[in-house]
Formats: sequence, C-alpha cells, structure tokens
Amino acid sequence: MACFLIWCCALQSAPEETIALPPYHAVRQWDFDTWNSADGWTVPAPLLGDVNGGALRLRIGRAPDAPFHVPQFPRQYTAIEEWARWVWPMKDTPQMESPSGLAILASDVTKVRIRLLNHSPETDGLVLWWTQDSPDKGAGSARYAMKPDCPDWQEVVCHVDGRWSGTIDRIAIVPATLWWRGDLWIDSIAITDGPAREPVPRPDVCSATVVPRIHVPGVANEQFLDAFEVLDECLVTDVPAYGMTRPFMGPGGAYGANWWALDTSLTLAGTMWVNQPFAEGVIENFMDVQDQNPDGRIDLYGGSTIRGQVGSLSSLPRYFEVACDIARRSNRAEFREAVLRSVEDYLGYWLGPAKRDARTGLITAIFEETFSEQLSDPQSLAAVDLNVAVAVGCRDTAKLARIMGRVDVANRYELLFREMRDAINKHLWNTEATAYKNLDVRDMTHREALLCTTFDPLRHHIAPRERVEPLLERLQDPAQFDWGARPLTTISMQDPQYMEATGPYNATAWHGDVWTFRNIPVIEGLRDVGRPDLAAELSWSTIRAFNGNYAEYLVPSTGSGEGVARYGWTAAQYIQTIIEHLFGVDFDATRKRIRIVPMVPQTLWGQELRLENLILPAEPESRLSVSVLQTSAVNVGITATIQPELSGYALDLGVPTGPHRPTQCTDATGGTLHLGPICDNFQIATGVHLPTAGTVTLEFH
Repeated sequence: MACFLIWCCALQSAPEETIALPPYHAVRQWDFDTWNSADGWTVPAPLLGDVNGGALRLRIGRAPDAPFHVPQFPRQYTAIEEWARWVWPMKDTPQMESPSGLAILASDVTKVRIRLLNHSPETDGLVLWWTQDSPDKGAGSARYAMKPDCPDWQEVVCHVDGRWSGTIDRIAIVPATLWWRGDLWIDSIAITDGPAREPVPRPDVCSATVVPRIHVPGVANEQFLDAFEVLDECLVTDVPAYGMTRPFMGPGGAYGANWWALDTSLTLAGTMWVNQPFAEGVIENFMDVQDQNPDGRIDLYGGSTIRGQVGSLSSLPRYFEVACDIARRSNRAEFREAVLRSVEDYLGYWLGPAKRDARTGLITAIFEETFSEQLSDPQSLAAVDLNVAVAVGCRDTAKLARIMGRVDVANRYELLFREMRDAINKHLWNTEATAYKNLDVRDMTHREALLCTTFDPLRHHIAPRERVEPLLERLQDPAQFDWGARPLTTISMQDPQYMEATGPYNATAWHGDVWTFRNIPVIEGLRDVGRPDLAAELSWSTIRAFNGNYAEYLVPSTGSGEGVARYGWTAAQYIQTIIEHLFGVDFDATRKRIRIVPMVPQTLWGQELRLENLILPAEPESRLSVSVLQTSAVNVGITATIQPELSGYALDLGVPTGPHRPTQCTDATGGTLHLGPICDNFQIATGVHLPTAGTVTLEFH
C-alpha cells in the first residue's frame, strides 16, 4: 500500500515552526468553509458530518448493534460474546464520498492530501476511487496514516501514484479502521500532484552478508538460508502502519501487512541474530503502540478496536522473553531502560484486577491470550500457557532489572514470580490426571482436555520435583503426544478432542497439529529441569520436521505443512532452535559475555556440527564460528573462533547439566581447566569461564 504520513502537527501559536510541505498544485480541493455545507460530499449518518468553523466533523464510533466480521469457527465454538467486538472490525465501515464527475486524469495527480485534527486512537484510513469507465465498480484503494490523539492539525498525504489509472470519477474516504471512539475534523481535502514518496530502506535479514552458515547433517545450508528468506517475505516497510512507524514483520501469507503481538514478537527470535538494530526498532514499535494504551496493554494486533483506551484483551505474551533478550544484546543503555519500563507496564496490565482472579491469584484469558480455548467468557478461564507465560515474564523482568543494577525492581518481580508459581501449582495441577489443566475460576473445575501445555510448568522449575517425573513419563509416551515420531502434538492423541486440521487455518489446528510455538517452551523447560538429553531430542525433532517446510503447522500423521505455507514465526523459531538450542549460543552485551552450551541429539553423535560467521552485535561488531563434536554422553569437543577479537568480553564454554556429565575439561595443549556452573538459571550448564581469544578449543570428558 503506497501511502505515507508526514508527521507535522501545525503549531498554531508558532506557525513559522510548522514543517514545510513540498509545493504542489491542487487539481481539486474542498475546504468546508461554508457553514452546514459538506461541499458536495455525501456523509452517512453514522459519521455525523457536521460542518462548523471551517471544518467537517466526523464521529468515530460504532453503534451497539453495528454488525462486525465474525470468522467461521469450528463446530465446538458457537457462542460469539460481545467482547468479540474488541477483536474484529465492523462489517460495513462508513465512508464519505466525494461528488461524482470529477473527470480527473490519474496521470496528472499523485496524491490525496487531507488536513485533519485527530482526537481518536485511529492511525489508519483509506482512500477509495472509481473511474469513468466503471463508475459502479471500485477501481482501487490506498492506505494513509495519521498520528493518534494529536492535539494539533496534521497534513496527511496518501500516495496514489502508481496505484490508480484512467479518469477518476469520484473518491471516497474511510476515515478510520478501529471504529471505537473519538472525533476527527477535516479542514481540507485536495487531489494534487507532488513528488514520489521516498522508499523506506528495507532491513537486511536474509543476505549472505548477515546470515550465518551451518553444517549440520540432514539440514542443508540452503534450507537454513530459506528460513531467513521467509522472514524477509514477512517484512512490512510501508510505514507508518497501524501505529508502528518503523519496519516490522507480519505473520506472512494471507494475514497481510499488519502486526500481531505474538507473531511479530516471535519473528524477532530469528531476526535478532542477523539484524539487531531492526530487532530493537520493532521493540520500539511495540512501545509506541503500548504508549497509546493507558493501562500498559499491548493490543492483540494492529486492528484491535480498543486501542487507545483501557481494555481486557491482549495476546499470549511472548513479548517478555523476546524484549528482554533483545535488551540484553543491546549496547544502548537508554534502550534497555525503555524495555524495562515497557515490560513492567505490561506486567501491570496482566497482574491488575481486571485480569488476575482475586481468589486464586491466577491470570484469566480471553481469546488468543491462550491457545487452548479460543473463546471464553472474560474473567473465567485460567489457562496454563498464559499463567506460565506471565510467570516467565516476571522472571525475565527480574533478570533484566538485576543485570541493570535495579535490585529493588528485581526483588519485586522475583516475589511475583514465586506468587505465580505457587498459584499455578495450587490450582492448575489436577492430582487425579497427574497433569496441569486449565481452570474455570468461577466454579473451580478443571477442563477435561489434556493439552501439551501441561509441560509448560517445567520452565524455571515451576513444577516441583515430585511432579516432574510423572510429567516426563507422560511426555515420552508415544501414544500421547507422539514422542519420537514428530514434535509434540498440541493435545494428547488419546484425548476425545484430538483432530488433525488441514487446509487454511482454523482453530482446530490447536487441537492436534504440530506447532513450533508449542514445542519451544517444552524444549526450554526440559533444559531447565536438567534433562538436556530430552531437550536435545525434541529440538532436533522440531528442526527436522520444519526443515524446508516453514508452514504454520504440520499434520502429525503425515508431516505435511498446512495453514500459511511460509509462516514467519515458524521460520524464526526454526532458526532459534538451531542457534540457541542445538549450538547453544547466547550473547549478552550487558555482561559482556558469549556463552556456548550445545545440546546435541544422540543421532548426531560422532558427526561434526558447524555454525559459521554468526553476528555478535558488540561494539565493534564481531563474528562467531563454532564447531561441535560429541561422541558420547560425556565426551564433547567445542571449538569457538571470534573475529575480530572482543576486548573485555568473556567466553563461557560448557555442556548442559544432566543425568550424565563430564568431570574433566582440557584445552588444546592438554592442560586441565576447572569446571563450574556457567549459567544463571538453576546451574543448568557446567563449563569454563575464559577471556575471549581468537580461537579456543576445549574437550569435555
């Protein structure tokens, strides 16, 4: 969509400071200077259309009975409650239409310019047009952007050059996309000429300059590169868009050029390894849209109708993990401070009384705040995945705060983590089923479905030791979640609700099919509880299943990719699993540390694995190459090369702490090095702490 907003609020007290617009010639202009006259424009009743004081006032809002789009849900989801209006847009959006018979040659004009005053949370509108050849059939549309809740006049430019042709008969303006609240005044509308829009530079996330190379048996480097190309396909550079002013990534495929809190966050799990500045810009985008909401909420997606006000609907929050990871990798202290404020504000939303049940201390979910039940009454369902995600958010926020020296903040969120952990264990554990299950907080009954979210509490040792073993037995039972064949199914194959969805996405895909998104938390939980052997097997299964097949989800029985064929978060989490789990790489600019703790599945023992030319976003930028050769449970060789060398950085090389662990470590000269814990998280890795050097080779045995 070739539209753009020039952010220029005209300062009425100091007109000489107003940003100058390029000179242009108006072929047609409407100024709305005559009282009670819309200058020939047709304004439908819902928009009000009052002309007073030299401007046309539009009312932004929806009537209680206004129809809205309702997707076709599977048969078990029949009730659409009123809260669904927070999710989906109106079915028939009001639009104001110009007089017909304009007879304007499209080749003579390139812009539609609107001078407006926006007292609403709206950030986007549309210009539509019809031609003389087909006056009854729409010929096209283009998006424009505006600054929300701005007290000053704005000059909005919609670039239609290259998008329209023929002779324009009339145009229409759809002044809003959210349609929830506010007012908008239009001072003038002009159809003009003007220079072409300067293109927004495209962030590099897939060229050979930034993408590392791998040598992993069974995974071709070309397939690894293709995952980054999927991410490039998800890039949205036509910004500002839906409140975001910097490039970002959409989900991919038919989901369009919009942002989703979950998808856009998860794509950063891959892109941060090739373009740290882009990743930081996306987090800053999230801060911008979060700042629109007075309750600290990040909306479900760019089309959430309740943006700009308090509300009860967000998204399953993986933002905490991603934002804190990117903050740790950043060299900008002011960025880390902003991230800490953002995650604290977001936790304030989740832990507030509108979301947290007073009796249980659990967080309640609506719609895609959980991926176990897509529809639920507000303040009724405490879902396992949501509550673990918020608990992890508390833990990650505490970790970031402690790194930054904010001990008081760190202590506060460590306490909140413990509160969440205790609530999860007290109320979500079903003793009879020996599993964690979703809870209806109204009558304190557990849902029947046995979901793979039952393994989420392995994260950060939320599940106590006596519950870990029963969970691991269930995990490794092939008849339940398909262990050993493919990554975990989303629901037990023995559950009556189990099904395999094919074709375009619908909600049944969360009742059986395989998602990277549902497997990554389990991989990390297995590592946390000291079972890196199982974590390695599940990560390798995930890599193999989605290798070269970056579909939205897979059918368990066949492995076929379904939904969107080239899906952003699948590609990103595939990349993440290779870099962070198989090779075990972590970079921390705040503590000046590079850590390498590989998790190698048994099928790759005896075969060399290599990761080459991975960007380390230090100052100055450096590159890391790693080779790993594991020959048994306790014999592992690791070689790490950092070029150019990083002054002041430490290199931690080690192996995961598990049932079998090395007892000795020797360097390239045969010298013995002291082994000790090298991870912050429950001492889950054993290794050595060294200053960085050009090349380091260690043997663990």
